[in-house]
Amino acid sequence: MKSLSKLRLSALLLLLAAPGVAQSERFIDSARIRLGDVLPEAPRVVHDVDLGAAPAPGNSRLLSREEIERQLREAGQSPSLLRLPASIRVTSAAKRWSVAELETLVQPAVERALPRGARLSKLRVRKGYALSPRSEIGRVTFGKLPKREGSYQTTAMVELVADGDTSVRLPVSVELDLGALASQSVLEKGAAVHLVIERGAARVSAVGVALSSGDVGDVVSFKVQNTHKVLRARIESRTTAKVVGN
Repeated sequence: MKSLSKLRLSALLLLLAAPGVAQSERFIDSARIRLGDVLPEAPRVVHDVDLGAAPAPGNSRLLSREEIERQLREAGQSPSLLRLPASIRVTSAAKRWSVAELETLVQPAVERALPRGARLSKLRVRKGYALSPRSEIGRVTFGKLPKREGSYQTTAMVELVADGDTSVRLPVSVELDLGALASQSVLEKGAAVHLVIERGAARVSAVGVALSSGDVGDVVSFKVQNTHKVLRARIESRTTAKVVGN
């Protein structure tokens, strides 16, 4: 009994001796932490002060009083305007997306991004993810497809975006049915396109003739129709290419 009493007394003394530490907790669903998100009672003038990147969905980050004061001073505001707790734990909202939910979410975007002549036969996401509830589909990219007809398996990369920032690059296994058009290049040798030339703020265009075939994203040589000068340009569509390295 004496040992137990001594233990309780020691614990009480430690509590009395420890400095007071008040901690608040806030939940957010944005990619960046704004002061107004964690201290809504703060004056409106400081609500947009950026306190840094939000933790990954479902995770938390501890903001100390010193960190908040430093960010306020860097933003030209006085920390004396606020009554700050010793720390604030910031937790990012998360939604757990199952494999089936993700497949339903990304399939329309994958189909829209398919190269001409390609049809989606199967699509598979390998695992579920915890993501921001505000996640949206961003860019979908494929590797270079073969110039042939038939079935072809590859991986599409799907960007999931929250508040304009890419939160996850999701690999999606796809099986494609490549038709006759898939065996043709987007731009055939001898095709005429608008060559776009940018120099600083200036933007001019000229008609160029492709000296070789290529697909969107490929850099090939073009002969300018009027001057016969040869320029290298990246194919952007069947009708446009952007000059590079000039």
